[in-house]
Amino acid sequence: MAKGKKQSISVEELLKQALVPEDEQPHDVPKNWVWTRLGQVTTVIGGGTPSSSVPAYYENGEIPWISPVDLSGYTDKYISKGRRNITQEGLANSSARLMPKGTVLLSSRAPIGYVAIAENELCTNQGFKSFLPSPAFQPDYLYWYLIYSKDRLESYASGTTFLELSGSKAAQVEFALPPLAEQRRIVDRIEGLFSKLDQAKVLAQNALDSFETRKTAILHKAFTGELTAKWREDNGDNKHDILKSIEVQRLSFCKSQKDRDNILNEFKSSTPKSELPKSWVCLKALLICDFITKGETPTKFVSNRGEVPFLKVYNIRGNKLDFTYEPSFIPKDVHERMKRSKVYPNDVIMNIVGPPLQKVAIVSNEYSEWNINQAIAIFRPVKDVMPKFLYYCLLCEDTLKTVLVDTKGVVGQSNISLEQCRDLLIPVPPLTEQKEIVRTLDNLFENEEKAKDLCDVIDNIEKLKKAILARAFRGELGTNDPSEESALDLLKEVIVAQ
Repeated sequence: MAKGKKQSISVEELLKQALVPEDEQPHDVPKNWVWTRLGQVTTVIGGGTPSSSVPAYYENGEIPWISPVDLSGYTDKYISKGRRNITQEGLANSSARLMPKGTVLLSSRAPIGYVAIAENELCTNQGFKSFLPSPAFQPDYLYWYLIYSKDRLESYASGTTFLELSGSKAAQVEFALPPLAEQRRIVDRIEGLFSKLDQAKVLAQNALDSFETRKTAILHKAFTGELTAKWREDNGDNKHDILKSIEVQRLSFCKSQKDRDNILNEFKSSTPKSELPKSWVCLKALLICDFITKGETPTKFVSNRGEVPFLKVYNIRGNKLDFTYEPSFIPKDVHERMKRSKVYPNDVIMNIVGPPLQKVAIVSNEYSEWNINQAIAIFRPVKDVMPKFLYYCLLCEDTLKTVLVDTKGVVGQSNISLEQCRDLLIPVPPLTEQKEIVRTLDNLFENEEKAKDLCDVIDNIEKLKKAILARAFRGELGTNDPSEESALDLLKEVIVAQ
């Protein structure tokens, strides 16, 4: 606001303009707090990038220069430097601004919502809107408030390729302003509670890592025969010809002589693995399944209501089918047209588009028929291969190891082709030993799951943090002192000083 114009307006009028009207306030706050806008209590600064084609703007630079990439995965509250520095010449020839210690940095695009506090003088690229220090707030308080306000910040953003928060819009963001002493108490309370949650998360993550390590070792033993070595000693190494039995069953599904010849050639080319027990065979997945394919998505027909359940990768949670999570459906007539992607109870399904890969589940009998999208593969084993046995085998890292090394896809994504699925090598013991392996793994993992249940807190910690922040900025953490001077006086002092 221009100085002449400010002088022509009374302090009371300026104060009224600085306050958020009651009907625009996001939520209630204590009586000695006020709702204002960020642009009323601080100056919003953008950033800039010196031309990368001019070496003198970067070589031997001593001015810390921050980009949103520097805050990706960054967990500290304060930041002193990024991956690159710029020179005084670079600063002078760009829109970057040198900002003082205590400036609160907010990434304003790709993505919106990274927050840090300048530990020293620094500047940023154009991917930031930064808030200069102000007598109205503690930098730590604004830091936590911006983290809490991520959704609100995004609501002020615009853009087609990606959302971006402009400086003018950032200045309009509503700001819950308590007295300074209350701000300090809120920060202390938030950080005290978050510290305890972070400690719990570390303990839970350690337990989860331990579980995953044990699980990997157990599955390796299961599919090398080591897990049931004693069982074979006690029950004899079953001489049942599992290979011939599977061959007969698999050939029965061939619809043409050409298919039969191809499958017979695959069986003939199968070579035994010397490290496996003598009664085991090692076969490609296409030989132990009468059906391996993937689904498709009839985009116009998928909705949250319908006749036939439609599975997506996010319905495979914890390697179990969870259709309570964002269920989708398709009409019955569409389902009938998508015959190849029908799945039935006891089919084994696995995601083939990631990351992450190797999400596996067994289709439940909740519905008699299901359908799947193109990111999921179906494995329908023959009679002499238990679905649960194949399920555990697909969870074993050894099974997908060569495929996972070979996966190719777009940046940040990895895919498994159907051909790779069909070529997966599956070690198969006689049916009686499969049953023993499944029984043993069920028992072992049931006990492991009880320990893993303790790790569910990891999924809830971020929700707990959000709940704490929501209560903090409503004055509900027991920190507010109603006898303290109102933040209205604090806001007035800032406005008069501008």
